[in-house]
Amino acid sequence: MSTTPQFEAAYKNLNPEQKKAVDTIDGPVMVIAGPGTGKTQVLSLRVGNILKCTDIRPGNILCLTFTDAAQVNMRERLAAIIGPSGYKVAVYTFHGFAREVISSYPEYFYDGADFVAADELTQLEILESVFALLPRKDPLSTKFEEKYTYIKDAKRAIGLLKQAGITPHEFVELIEGNERSLEHINTLLGKIFAERLSKNSFDPIAAIAKELAAEGGAPVPLDARLPISASIGLSLTRALRLSIDEEKTAPLSAWKQSWMKTTDADERVFKDTLYLDKMRSLADIYARYREEMRKEGYYDFDDMLLDVVSTLEDHPSLLADLQERYQYILVDEFQDTNDAQLRLVRHLGNAPVNEGKANIMIVGDDDQAIYRFQGAEISNILDFPKHYKDHALIVLTKNYRSTQDILDVAREVIEKSDERLERVIPTLEKKLIAARPELGKGNIEHMLLPTRAHEYAYVAHEVKRLISEGVPAKEIAIISRRHRELEDIARVLVRSGMPITYERKQNVFEEEHIRIIVTLARFIVTLLKSDQKEADQYLPEILTAPFWGISRKDIWDLSVAANRRDDRLWIGAMKEHPNEKLRIIGEWLIEIAARSQHEPLERILDELIGSDGVLLPGGGEDAHDESIKPFVSDKKPSTWKSPFREFYFGPIARRNNEPRYLLFLSSLRVFVGSLREFRKGKQLTLSHLVEFADMHERNGISLADTTPFASAANAVNLMTAHKAKGLEFDAVFVISCQEEVWAGRGFPNKLPFPINLPIEREEGGDDRLRIFYVALTRAKRHLCLSAYRKDDAGKDTLTVHYIKPDKPEGSLATHVAQNETSVSAEEIVQAIAGVPDHPSFYPIVPGEQAILAELVKDYRMSVTHLNNFLNVTIGGPTAFLEQNLLRFPQAMSPSSAFGSAMHKAIEIFYRHLHKSGKIPSKADLVRFFDEAIEKERMMRSERTHFRDHGREALDVWWEKRGKTAKKADRSEADFRAQGVVLEDVQLTGKIDKMVEEEGNMHVIDFKTGKAKYDWDGKDAREKVTLHNYKRQLVFYKILVENSHEFANWKVHEGTLEFLEPVDGEIRSLSLSITDEDVARLKQLIQAVHKKIISLDFPDVSKYSPDLAGIEQFEEDLIAGAV
Repeated sequence: MSTTPQFEAAYKNLNPEQKKAVDTIDGPVMVIAGPGTGKTQVLSLRVGNILKCTDIRPGNILCLTFTDAAQVNMRERLAAIIGPSGYKVAVYTFHGFAREVISSYPEYFYDGADFVAADELTQLEILESVFALLPRKDPLSTKFEEKYTYIKDAKRAIGLLKQAGITPHEFVELIEGNERSLEHINTLLGKIFAERLSKNSFDPIAAIAKELAAEGGAPVPLDARLPISASIGLSLTRALRLSIDEEKTAPLSAWKQSWMKTTDADERVFKDTLYLDKMRSLADIYARYREEMRKEGYYDFDDMLLDVVSTLEDHPSLLADLQERYQYILVDEFQDTNDAQLRLVRHLGNAPVNEGKANIMIVGDDDQAIYRFQGAEISNILDFPKHYKDHALIVLTKNYRSTQDILDVAREVIEKSDERLERVIPTLEKKLIAARPELGKGNIEHMLLPTRAHEYAYVAHEVKRLISEGVPAKEIAIISRRHRELEDIARVLVRSGMPITYERKQNVFEEEHIRIIVTLARFIVTLLKSDQKEADQYLPEILTAPFWGISRKDIWDLSVAANRRDDRLWIGAMKEHPNEKLRIIGEWLIEIAARSQHEPLERILDELIGSDGVLLPGGGEDAHDESIKPFVSDKKPSTWKSPFREFYFGPIARRNNEPRYLLFLSSLRVFVGSLREFRKGKQLTLSHLVEFADMHERNGISLADTTPFASAANAVNLMTAHKAKGLEFDAVFVISCQEEVWAGRGFPNKLPFPINLPIEREEGGDDRLRIFYVALTRAKRHLCLSAYRKDDAGKDTLTVHYIKPDKPEGSLATHVAQNETSVSAEEIVQAIAGVPDHPSFYPIVPGEQAILAELVKDYRMSVTHLNNFLNVTIGGPTAFLEQNLLRFPQAMSPSSAFGSAMHKAIEIFYRHLHKSGKIPSKADLVRFFDEAIEKERMMRSERTHFRDHGREALDVWWEKRGKTAKKADRSEADFRAQGVVLEDVQLTGKIDKMVEEEGNMHVIDFKTGKAKYDWDGKDAREKVTLHNYKRQLVFYKILVENSHEFANWKVHEGTLEFLEPVDGEIRSLSLSITDEDVARLKQLIQAVHKKIISLDFPDVSKYSPDLAGIEQFEEDLIAGAV
């Protein structure tokens, strides 16, 4: 493959170490890349060099990253260096790759069944059902206030086991092996540690440690795990060596205190002995939990990776297929991988053709391993040389980010860590050398302020000074370990008039518009329980919500009227009130209560939000419940719609306060989206919304919305050290440099794993130290470390010990001398006023453009998006903005749910065909449909109607199409990872069916609804529909012919296949796709993409709402006239 000028220019600028990493394309390569050494550039250029020097295609290269942001960054860098081919390189996060494997090879997973991801509440529910079956004497069955005290610990532990790639069976084997070994171990250790330690103990302990380290012990089922005797022997040996070196017993005493415990029988035993019963119970719970999840058709986030690893081990054919596809593997941030991810990489790289020399390049830095709390294992990078003995080791030490002073200070900090490659490989030298002399000297400050308020005032003052001196606000970052400090200082900065950007985690249950939805649901559900007095208590809060537009006087009048009634009920008083608005709201609430008994949750939610009109008061599918009959009116129904949506999300709301509109919509989308995932595939009613909210509250689970706040494009960055990873700024303020903030430990673990299974989440001292190191190394020229003397309670607080010099001539002593300063009284008042009483309160107003810009980052266009943007009959660009970009939540219509179930049935039909090679029977197809329609949320009468209708349709489809289906036919072809790019436009989509025909590919799209017989259309609406269908088929041709996998195929024809038969036949409508069709659509795609990326959503009111208007809009877009 030829190279680009951009590649050649970048290649010439590489330093010798970088060039070696780029040129070493075969065999295992380990690149140690400290901060600012250009690792992303190296990864990207190495991909380009592989394509230049070999004949493999871009899709044969797999790049695995750790975060979504890193994935986007890598893809953009590849495209910039090697051109459009960069989009065809397989770039994934680990979980994204697992998802892609499951999606591409569904026949290998879950017996071909259609499993869905379980949300956190569903996981807890299933885990609670497992706990409920535990014997009363089980050590994990204890309760406090009717809650299982170990359930969250068990959930966390199970997640860790999955991240470590350990199945329930493997965990059981490990625990049983440990139990067999511990009896002998306790005999050896109990006697020596029962006595007082002295130097005379050194030799006996050495003999015991040697014996244990040499013992095989009980076999361990996991490659990377030692027998417990060997783990104890090695740990004891390390403590003994320290004691001998220091000529003190203190290290051994510390080991004894940590690992030796006394039983109730006054016997000294190794600590893991006391937890054997709990570990056995945990193993049982883990196994049952997995079984129940499978039984219910669920998997969780951690399951994906473990299931892929297990399936690759059980199915050599699938592994061979992936090994053949991905011939080169590059892993970024390798130090942050967990054991399951490591096993995946090793499986993919161990192709027989490699003859033991896997084409794997890992890039990482042990000093930046900061994700142990998510199950990451620093040992993965420390042990890479053991797994790949003939690897090339390359160390990047030239830093293109920071001044030498900053690098020297950071090195002295990180040298306090014990777990470092420099200690494992004595010849390794990682000292970073500044390679950008143009940065100048820069400066480092360590400021100690009297209080937190003084600190925030000082930082705000300094930020303002830097901006006034010409430093761009976006080149300034304020970094903390926790969000609470960032939330507080954000208010101070906003009050000071400074632009900021901050990705907060706001609990949506605390948002006013979400609270009122939950309260409305509580009122209705309580009313249906015939508890009218309790329900009435919610009405004052409901009616004072601003979207009703009810005055305070009217609410007072209503209260008086209710007190005059015998039953004192507000709802009754509302029905009789002279204020028409109150009467209508009362009738509407009663009608919604009646409908909520038989209509699905999402449809009732639509009514509460005001997405559709409601007939008042009316009959329904069922008679009204007895509890609300007294309030039902006999008047004729009238249409009325909740003002909720218009108030919060209508045109006026957006025009008057666009940023608030976007933030409110974001939290609503998170709320409704989470509700949809709650017990996915089960039928939900309004009562489940209340249960959903209660479960979050009862289990202390927030529903987080991470919408980024940005008050301007050029804004000061507020972020945690974890979020700052991979970024760089001219000036960095590391705030609250207190011992308890940066070095404090978390709560003790109630279910500690045994010593030979070190997969704990809790961050130790080295982990916190590395997080601090990451914060320091974000700075280019200016670094300020700030701390305060007294906390909010007036107590003395310690500065973090990481920045205390260990040597008088070191960089910490030279550059981080402690300074004290003062700020003005006015700034202190401002800072104190900026610290909120409620930690989650955050009254800043972001800019609309900044928020929308985040939504189009790494944007990929589908034909649905394109059709909505162009369809002026429904609003065109505005419809696209609301439906596809902002995604205003709305329930799926019954007919759409029916179409979804029909598609799913045929998808599973082909999944079973691909797995077995046999055509599923007609009865199987109908069963697939029945299972799918049962998961769709609709009324009973609707489900009955559509189930009967679907069965009849699929009966005919099986006879006319299904029984002659071919295994080679492709179903639900997903182009998300196919690297389809039209110049700079990324395209995506799914094609229902693709059939190979004489060297060509025929694309087929399934349609439910009335069959079409020609492309002319009978009326204006049908003409628009057929115009969109034509565009869809042409778009599919572009997808196929520009994809990685199908680029050698040509698409000359596309077909609509109507699944609902006519006169016992399956009708279809075909289109011959011309070059002119393709050329025009490509122009449209480019024009629309340009509008979307520039956040330009033009007014289309001047176009007629018909096909002629759409065609004119298209022409104007192509011509650049709109």
